Amino acid sequence: MAQSTTLKVHQVCSVSPPQETSPTSLPFTFYDVLWLRLPPVERLFFYEFLNPTISFFDSILPNLKHSLSLTLQHFFPIAGTITWPNDSPQPIINYVPGNTVPFTVAESNANFNRLCSNFCEVKERQHLIPHLTISHEQASVLAIQVTIFPKFGFCIGITTHHAALDGKSSTLFMKSWAHLCSHLKHSSQPLPSLPQDLTPSFDRSMIIDPSGIGETYLKAWLTDGGATNNRSLNVWKSLCTLQDDAVKGLFELTSSDIQKLKEHAESKVNKKVSFGPSNFAKLFWELCFVTVGCDEE
Repeated sequence: MAQSTTLKVHQVCSVSPPQETSPTSLPFTFYDVLWLRLPPVERLFFYEFLNPTISFFDSILPNLKHSLSLTLQHFFPIAGTITWPNDSPQPIINYVPGNTVPFTVAESNANFNRLCSNFCEVKERQHLIPHLTISHEQASVLAIQVTIFPKFGFCIGITTHHAALDGKSSTLFMKSWAHLCSHLKHSSQPLPSLPQDLTPSFDRSMIIDPSGIGETYLKAWLTDGGATNNRSLNVWKSLCTLQDDAVKGLFELTSSDIQKLKEHAESKVNKKVSFGPSNFAKLFWELCFVTVGCDEE
């Protein structure tokens, strides 16, 4: 008989930036607004750790917390909350001193090697994913859970609000956290800093929307469900249903595989088509824009 999976929660705490930062409000851009009510993004990072569990709690865990705090000093809006005030034309990320990121430490008896394999049932990994608090009036940006598998390894699970962190931003945050954590091994060294390529920018003036795409998205959200001023931040429930038999897999495509896919697609349209990344991105945004327009009608 298979052993049932148990999860023992050791700590439920919070991590904040190390220094007080002035209150800050970041308005959403049209890149962000599209994902306002879509489900959070869940990511799992697995690390092998064969040493005794006590050494994890004595050295690895304190380093993770300390380096996370240092990282939040550069990414402080991540510790804030998303709101959509009545006097604001778009949602905002609001940070005030004292805001924190929820941080859970747990222990699991599940099969570590199976969970970090290329193919695994979604429900088996679900207990590794932290809960992100989202309500009608406000939503958290980030939640973290560190789960130890004694004598095997540990997993860092992060849940992020889809509108606040896209894939590139989330990856930049994780790389910055990893960089600072790796430089905290020697306590005699001064506190590490982030290199330029890992330092985020929150300058919204760099993002221009001459076609008013953001306004179209905002209007669609405000009138969602037949309402006239729907500023709810609740996620669409229909998109949160977890299928019992769902499986997540990793599929590696070589350059040769990609070339074959391009040739196959070209053969179907009977003409040469450029399939560069920019073309796919352009088509994606055009489809999103058309979809929102159709929903309005």
